[in-house]
Amino acid sequence: MISLVPVGMINLLYNNNQNFKEYDMPSSRPDTIIPVLDFARATQPKRILDIGMGDGFYGTLFRRELDGNVLIDKGFHKPESWEVFIKGIEIFPSYITKAHEYVYNEIKIGNILTDFDTLIDKNEKYDLIFMGDVIEHMEKPEGIKLLLKLKKHLNSKSYIVVVTPNYKIQWHQEIAGNKHEAHLSLWDIKDFEYHFWHERGLNCRASIIGKKLLGRFQKNG
Repeated sequence: MISLVPVGMINLLYNNNQNFKEYDMPSSRPDTIIPVLDFARATQPKRILDIGMGDGFYGTLFRRELDGNVLIDKGFHKPESWEVFIKGIEIFPSYITKAHEYVYNEIKIGNILTDFDTLIDKNEKYDLIFMGDVIEHMEKPEGIKLLLKLKKHLNSKSYIVVVTPNYKIQWHQEIAGNKHEAHLSLWDIKDFEYHFWHERGLNCRASIIGKKLLGRFQKNG
């Protein structure tokens, strides 16, 4: 069962952005919410990088699941009590609300493909690097290159988790004033084939859940 997100967070997310109506970003299918949260519960990451955080939905759920259940007696709504570090990266600054500033310890604005070294310090390491509905917004060779670059930022026994549509959606125009919402690639479970990634230093396991593809990557060396 999914724990409920606190009402205070919902109010922040939907009521405190002056530009919300103007920049009402598209939402994605909920097929992988439970599997992603189950994975987070099982692995208990202490450092999370959320690439393409969008409306901050998954960051909010990570915060609730990983800090809320164990720190409720210390005051869940007090960031100084939180033990999990969550950093978010977003390409479109108009999406950022007060909710993001509350949930995330650190927020960086930029293009992960062109600003990688500016957005992620060479010494940063994470237990979970999450990309929810992001990789389809780049060409496939760029997505593969990005995953391989992210490998060096994983702690031992840590994961990159990728969620992407498993069906064709092609937006050739900007959405909500954001040209980066265009889908530039369609990923299939064959793109997460074990031997391809293993030869490049990552162990990969993938599954189709509803109309979503969920891939889990871990360093093999």
